Amino acid sequence: MSKLAFTLTLASAAFISGCQSVQYYDGPERRKSETAEVFVSTFELLPVNIYSINGKIEDFRYSKRLYLVPGEYSIELRTGPYNKVGESSGPTYQGRFLLAFTAKPGKTYTFQSQAAQARMNANSKLCVFEEEQDSPTAKANWTNEFRSPSPEAMRLTCSIVDIH
Repeated sequence: MSKLAFTLTLASAAFISGCQSVQYYDGPERRKSETAEVFVSTFELLPVNIYSINGKIEDFRYSKRLYLVPGEYSIELRTGPYNKVGESSGPTYQGRFLLAFTAKPGKTYTFQSQAAQARMNANSKLCVFEEEQDSPTAKANWTNEFRSPSPEAMRLTCSIVDIH
């Protein structure tokens, strides 16, 4: 491998690994056990991403998880744009969910839709689940970028979609 290719490989690896998680608090890095871990997006039938935290709009496109200090949070999540069922063009719609919960140290928070279909509809619901950060039954993909609630996870609250 040439020096240039090796350097580009290292730079790419550093960029990718640096995009995995975000320290969403001021001050020095805290131990994992002192923070709450929040997975930014879902990878399921009705995919969503975090749009805002406590009313502050953020861009988490390249982040996979956040580390928050314990406390009260109101998190807005949004779907991608959707067309009406059976249409491939025309106006698009977006689903919005607002979930409020208390984040605790040493816990992981994941979001999961309670939708019967991959299509968003007026009954689509999104819930936030809490479990231990190092749960042995955690459902994570092979890169650990996405995580689904384990059977032992506790459902905290749910939100019905607001379509706009």
